[in-house]
Amino acid sequence: MNTSTIMNGAPAVSPKPTSRMSLANTRDGILDSPMRILIYGGEKIGKSTFAAGAPAPVWLGADAGTDHLSIRRLPQPETFKEVLEGIHEVATNGKAAGIKTLVLDPLNWFEALVVADVVGDSGKTLAEWGPYGKGTQAAMDRWRQLKNALEQAWVAGLNVILCAHSHVKKFEDPEGPGYERYELAMNKDAAGMFKQWVDAILFARPDSFGKIDPTTKKAKAYGSSARMLYTELNPAYDAGNRWRLPSEMPLSWAAFIEAKTEGQKQLGVLRKQIEDGLRELNDPEVEKKVRLYLADPKNDVAEIANAVAAKVAERREQSVGKEG
Repeated sequence: MNTSTIMNGAPAVSPKPTSRMSLANTRDGILDSPMRILIYGGEKIGKSTFAAGAPAPVWLGADAGTDHLSIRRLPQPETFKEVLEGIHEVATNGKAAGIKTLVLDPLNWFEALVVADVVGDSGKTLAEWGPYGKGTQAAMDRWRQLKNALEQAWVAGLNVILCAHSHVKKFEDPEGPGYERYELAMNKDAAGMFKQWVDAILFARPDSFGKIDPTTKKAKAYGSSARMLYTELNPAYDAGNRWRLPSEMPLSWAAFIEAKTEGQKQLGVLRKQIEDGLRELNDPEVEKKVRLYLADPKNDVAEIANAVAAKVAERREQSVGKEG
C-alpha cells in the first residue's frame, strides 16, 4: 500500500515546500553587518593609521607608506593574479586566523597591476592595446573582479577598508562656472564603482580653511594641526555614509566608532518612528513610497521620519474633523 494514502483511502496531500523567501523568515531592525569603508585624502594625512585602529586588520598592498606601522601584512603582490589570490585567502581563511578586517592600501596602487594584467609585455598603453576602448573595458573587467573578491571577504564577515590617495581636478559644472575639487587619484569609472559599493566615503584632510587677509587682500590659509574626517557631500569633495555620522570629526578610529555607535542608535529610533507611523496610516501606497525612499542611502532617514509624522498628523486631523 502506498504510504501516502490516509485512512479514508484518499491520497495524502504533500505539504508545499516553504520558500526561504517566505515572510515567515523576515528579520526586523538594523543589521549588524561588517563595515565597508573608503577613506581618501592627501599623502601622509593618517589614512593608514586610521585603518590600523580597526579590529584585527591585515594589509594587502604596497609596503611603502606603512613601514612605520606595526601591522599584519600579506606579501606585496607582484601581479593582479596575486591580488585576487590574497583577497581569496583572507576571505576563506581570515577569520580562522583571527583576522577581522581586510585593508587595501592604497587602492590607487593596484591600478598599475590592473593595466599590466591587460597589456602584458606588449609595451602598449590601454588606449593603444585595442580599438574602441577595448583596453579600458578590459581594465574595468579587472576592477570588477577585484570588487567581487572584496564582496566575498565582506560576505565572509570581514570589514573591508579601502585607503586611497586624492588629487585635485577641475570640475566642469554644466550649470555654472567650473571649480576644483578633490577626487580619487585613479580611473574615474573604477573609483565610482567602489564609492557606490562602500557604506561610507570618508575624506581626510587637515583642519584648515582659507580667507581674505584684510591687509594684503589676498587669500591666506588658516587652521590648526588637527586632522579631520569629513562625512557629507561637499562641492570640494565626495563623502557620504549610511550611519548618520556627524559632518566632521577627528581623524581617529576611536572617534569614528563612537560617532557610528551613536548614529546607529539615532537611526534605530527614527526607523521605529517610521514603522509606528506606517502601521497607524495603514496605507499601502504610502508605505510603498516610504520603503523606496528608505532603500536609497542618499535619502536622510530623519527627513523621511518627519514626512511620515506629518502624514500621521494630517490623517488624525481629518479623523477629528469627520467626528466633529
